Amino acid sequence: MSSRISLCAMVLVSILCPVLIASDLEYEPGEVIVRFALKTEGKQQTIAERNAILTAVGVGKVKDVSKFVPGLTLVKLAESMSVENAIIVLDSTDGILSAQPNYIYRAFSTFPNDPYGPKPAPDGGKQWHLNNIGQDPPGGTSGADIDAPEGWDIQTGSTEIIVAVIDTGVDYEHEDLADNMWVNEAELNGIPDHDDDGNGYKDDIYGYDFCQRGQERDSDPMDDHGHGTACAGIVGADGNNSVGVTGVCWNIKIMSIKFLDDNGEGDSWDAFDSINYALANGADILSCSWGGGSEDPQIKTAIENAKNNGRNGKGCVIVFCSHNQNDAVAYPAKYPEVIAVGATDHSDERWYYSNYGPELDVMAPSAGGEPAGVIMWTTDISGEGGYNPGDLDEGDEEGRYYKWFGGTSGATPQVAGLAALILSVNPSLTSNEVQFIIQYTADDKGTLGRDDEYGWGRINNYSALLEAVEFPTDDELVGWWKFDDGSGPTAEDSVGDKNGTLVGDTTWVDGKIYGALDFDGDNDYVSLSPIGALVTDNVTIFSVDKTTG
Repeated sequence: MSSRISLCAMVLVSILCPVLIASDLEYEPGEVIVRFALKTEGKQQTIAERNAILTAVGVGKVKDVSKFVPGLTLVKLAESMSVENAIIVLDSTDGILSAQPNYIYRAFSTFPNDPYGPKPAPDGGKQWHLNNIGQDPPGGTSGADIDAPEGWDIQTGSTEIIVAVIDTGVDYEHEDLADNMWVNEAELNGIPDHDDDGNGYKDDIYGYDFCQRGQERDSDPMDDHGHGTACAGIVGADGNNSVGVTGVCWNIKIMSIKFLDDNGEGDSWDAFDSINYALANGADILSCSWGGGSEDPQIKTAIENAKNNGRNGKGCVIVFCSHNQNDAVAYPAKYPEVIAVGATDHSDERWYYSNYGPELDVMAPSAGGEPAGVIMWTTDISGEGGYNPGDLDEGDEEGRYYKWFGGTSGATPQVAGLAALILSVNPSLTSNEVQFIIQYTADDKGTLGRDDEYGWGRINNYSALLEAVEFPTDDELVGWWKFDDGSGPTAEDSVGDKNGTLVGDTTWVDGKIYGALDFDGDNDYVSLSPIGALVTDNVTIFSVDKTTG
C-alpha cells in the first residue's frame, strides 16, 4: 500500500469521532475532509448531491472524491468559511457522517552515524542503494533506492527476528556483525563436544557448517570466501554504531549457515540440510543468494517444509536471487514458495545481467556504473581470502569492507532485511502476508503493473513498513477475491469464506481495483484498498480498511 493510502487509513480512524483541532497541528487552510452518508439504497451520493448539501449550509464545494472509501470527499471551503467553523456546521448537517481538517504530513528520515553508511543530502553517503541522491559513485537517478532512512523512522529492527544467511558462512567476529549474530546460548555455555540443546549438532554456537566439499562438516560456520559475509552485512550490519556500513535491518540476529565452499560452490545435499537446520532452529527468514541448475526435488521439499511449518505454522519467509545471466529466473527462485529477487541499477533500470521471467517477484537496487558494473559497500572477511585484500584507499587497511559487491546476490539480502523489518513491526504476519506487503508496496517499474522484467517493482521500505503497521489482523476483514472469469470482480464472484457481496461501482485505476464490500447486508461498508494480482489462478488478496459507515 502506498504511503498515501496508509495515511488515509489513519485519518479514517479519527473521523469516527467528533474532531477537536489541536493548536499545534498543521492543516490546509481552505479544505476539510468530509464523509457523506450513503443513500438508503446503499449507493453513494453523486457529486451534484454532495454539492447541494454543501451549498445549502454555505460551506463550499466538492474538490475531490476518494476512490478508496465510500462517501469520503475533499471539500474546498468558501472564502468566508474557516476550517473550524466548517467542521462545526458540517457535524450538525444531515447526510454527513463526519468532518475533519485536511492535516499536513511530512516524511521524516533517520540516518545512522556509520562512516560508510547513507548520509543526508548533499553527501548521500557510500551506500547509495539505501539513499540515492545521485551521488558519485555510482551516479544515477535520485530516489533510485529503497527509501531506507524513511523506513528507519518507523522501525530499525528487533533482536527477536532471526535471519539465516545460507551461503559461504559469515564472519561472526566482524566488528560490524558480531553484535547482531545469532547465538545458541545452550551451546555457548555448555560442555564442549556435546549436544547441549539436543538439536542433533554439537557446539553449533553461531550456526553450522554443512559443507562437505573437500572437508568434513563441523560446528564452525566461519566464512572462508567472503560472499556470505557480504550478504550478511547488507541484511543486518549493526546500524548507528559509528562503525563501517549499515544493514537494511540494524537490529537483528543473523544465523550463519555454511554449505558453499571457499570457491562459492555447494550441492543439494548440503543445501537441503542447511534449510532444514534453519527451520529447526527458529529462523524467521532465509536469505539465499545462490542458485542455478535444474529443478531439484530435495531442495523443493526443504523449501516447502520451511514455508509450511516455519514460525509455528506462520511460515518462514524464503528469499532467493533470480541469478545473474540475463536469462530466465533460475532454480530455486522459480519455486512459488520463495520470493524471487532481481537487481536494478543506480537509475532504476533492470541490471543488464539480472534474470527475469514470470516467476520474478521484486527488484532491489544493487548495480551501478557501467552496465556490467556493480558498486555496493558491505562487510568483507579480512585478508587475502576475502574480496578486499586491504588495499582500498578508504581507510580500511584490514580489508573488513568491500565496495564492489552487487548483482542479484546484493539485491536478495535487501529483501530479506526488509522482511525482518516488517516482522519487527508486526510479528503476527504470515509469510504470505509478508510477501504480499513487499510486492504490493514496491514502486512499479517497467510496464504498468507486474511484468517479467521487474516483477512487482523495486522494493520500498517506507511504504512496506507503513503497510505492515496498518495491516489488518485476523479478526478484521481481509478476503481473497476469486476472479472466476479473469476479467474482474462481479457480484457473482466469491470473496474467500467471507461471502461478501460487491456493492456500488468498482473501477480499475492504474491496473488496480477500487470498490466496496458489504459483508452482512447491514450497510456496514468497508473500503477496498488498491490491489493487483498476487498469485496464480486469478486469485487476488484485498487489503481492507475496516471502516464502517
